[in-house]
Amino acid sequence: LEHQVPRRLASANGRDIGLAGEVSYRVERGGFGFGVHGASLAVSTPIKVEVEVCKRLGPVCLLYGACQPRLRADVSLPLVVDAQYRLGPSQVTVKVERGCVLQPIGLDQSARIHQAARDQQVVVKRRVDRFLPDVRADVASVWRILHTPVAIDNSLCLRIRPTGVDQQHPKLSAPAVNGDQIITTRISIRGEVRVEEACQTPDDAGPLTPLPAPTLATEVAPDVALEVPI
Repeated sequence: LEHQVPRRLASANGRDIGLAGEVSYRVERGGFGFGVHGASLAVSTPIKVEVEVCKRLGPVCLLYGACQPRLRADVSLPLVVDAQYRLGPSQVTVKVERGCVLQPIGLDQSARIHQAARDQQVVVKRRVDRFLPDVRADVASVWRILHTPVAIDNSLCLRIRPTGVDQQHPKLSAPAVNGDQIITTRISIRGEVRVEEACQTPDDAGPLTPLPAPTLATEVAPDVALEVPI
């Protein structure tokens, strides 16, 4: 995120605001703070804004007011899928920690800052939710594949009967040497395995059982490897 989201979020210089004159502003974010709260990823960052308003008189724009609002953006994203294997929706709040009172004239423009914060909440939430991965499609694909028997040789088949899906509780790793942290969660499919002799229909997957709702687990079973002597 540090590399993908620029420090300067927005800026304008000499924007016409009608009778009030012209406004110039810069919106910059601070560093990101990360954490796992329960089963959700929490990301926060402070935002500072520098605003200057001036009135143009010929070639000169006379500065008559300035303010430095301060905001904080918080995004919470569930990392545990629901019964339909959906992530989200996200929760976004943009809080105004300090409003805008144009100095030295004392004109309070905090209401505009609060409205801009509310507008940005909607924009950020829509953007985050749009890029959430389609977890169900991936899990359903593996669920279907596991119903297909695996031919071991000309006479033996390995049949798997999937019985359930577990998701590991999300974990936040300790910072690496370069400062990076990784959030991990695993989705595991449980099932029963049997060897079928006289494999009559090796390409027959049999009846496909419905994909069940996942179960949240502290840990999931390790990977399984099948080794067949040749």
